[in-house]
Amino acid sequence: CAVEYGPQASGVYFLMAGGVFSIAALVAVLNNRLMVAGWVLVVAMFFVGAVLLAGALSVRAHARNVWIQSQQTTNRAGVHR
Repeated sequence: CAVEYGPQASGVYFLMAGGVFSIAALVAVLNNRLMVAGWVLVVAMFFVGAVLLAGALSVRAHARNVWIQSQQTTNRAGVHR
């Protein structure tokens, strides 16, 4: 389904933005613009953190779905069907 690819595609864009801002921070450091480099690096870490958070939430949702499915296969006596 096309809907399932939405979050992954936006994650790629966030990762690309983090890479671009990291490179911009490196260029600023090489040009001795340390104040600019610091702020650009903060912005880069925001985008990379968003990617990591999305991945962690995805893993957590998958684990919750697996747990729910395991509970549904157990009857009231606690015996697996």
